[in-house]
Formats: sequence, C-alpha cells, structure tokens
Amino acid sequence: MLALKQSLDLTATKKLGGWVPTDESSLLAWYKKDTLISTVIGKVDVWGDSSTNSHTMEQADNNERPTLSSQRVHFDGGDNLQTTTQMTLADEFVIGLRIDFTETNNGTFLGDNTSANELFKIQSSNLIRMKNANGLRSFTLPSGDFDDDYIVIARDSSNDLYLYRNGAFAVTGGSSLSGDCLIDTIGARNLDTNGFTGDITEIQIYNSYSTALISK
Repeated sequence: MLALKQSLDLTATKKLGGWVPTDESSLLAWYKKDTLISTVIGKVDVWGDSSTNSHTMEQADNNERPTLSSQRVHFDGGDNLQTTTQMTLADEFVIGLRIDFTETNNGTFLGDNTSANELFKIQSSNLIRMKNANGLRSFTLPSGDFDDDYIVIARDSSNDLYLYRNGAFAVTGGSSLSGDCLIDTIGARNLDTNGFTGDITEIQIYNSYSTALISK
C-alpha cells in the first residue's frame, strides 16, 4: 500500500517509483488534494476531476457548499458536491480516499443524489457500509475506530469486497455484492440526506481491481 499511501497522504500527492493515478487506464475520477478546487468566500463551489473523464463536482447553492481549510474539504452534514455525469461501477472497482471520520458516526461520504439506495457511508465509529440496488454490506473493524485515515474499498471479479485502512488489510465486506454502484455526489445521498460531517482531502476511483493497483 505504500504508493497509494503516498498519493493519499496529507503532505502532497507525489510520484513513488514513477507511478501516478493517471497512469491507470481504469482511472474513472480523481479529486486530487488541493487541485482544481475553486472557492467563493471560502466555500467550495467546484472540485475538478484530475482524470480525463470530466466528472467535475460542483455546488451552486452557497448554503450547501463545503469549506476549504488547510487543504481539506470540510463537510458540515448539510454540504455536498455533485457531478452531472453519472459514474457507474458495474463490476470491479477500487476506491481510495483520504478522509477524517472523527466528527461523525453516520454520514454518506460517496453516494448518488439522483438514485436511491446508492451509498458508501460511515455507519458508526467502527463500521463503514456500502449499499446498492442489490443490497448492503458492512465493513466492521475487528478493533478500534475509524479516525483520520486513508481508506481503500475494493470489489474483485467475484464481487467480493475488501477494505484496507492506512496501508493494511482491515476487513472483508462479508458476503459478495454484485450490481452497479452509482456515484454522482460527495457528501450526501438521495435526496440531499444523510450528509457527511468531516474532512475529505482526496478521492481516487478506478473501475478495475487488481492486487497490483491496490499495492500502488
């Protein structure tokens, strides 16, 4: 997990061994630390996509804009950013995030604000939940709580689910879960509900799975 840790580290997004996320043909979206972010009076109205797919996250309503502080995008439970271009993870995927869960025990950090039952959320201090039209699965830490972490959530070709925390394998998602996972929003789910409270520094989304990618 060293290279993914390097990319999602709080200090900076850097190359390690010459690798960067854009080297991956399966890179679907990349909300890069302190990059392509515009603000209006300290509130984020745009977080651009550093991949080539133009899944730009935006918020026109000033009351629903997160704030930018110390290179972190802070969501207060009523904020969200949304793209007009649908992201669909039909099969395999890898999602990497640098995220601080310390302020919330129940909030959606990635979801879909135009379709019901599509979300990745912190359910409680030690449990992250994933849900799509086919059901829900939970990642429960065997010990400790989620904190200021970098997280990798992945699904392989058998639809088995895995969560890595701070560079180490943490837990499976129990039984497999197939079907499309829809994403168009950071910080909420349909419809503007179950908002996330906390900081998000970076998000990478890939529509493939491999141990090599996870190791990066």
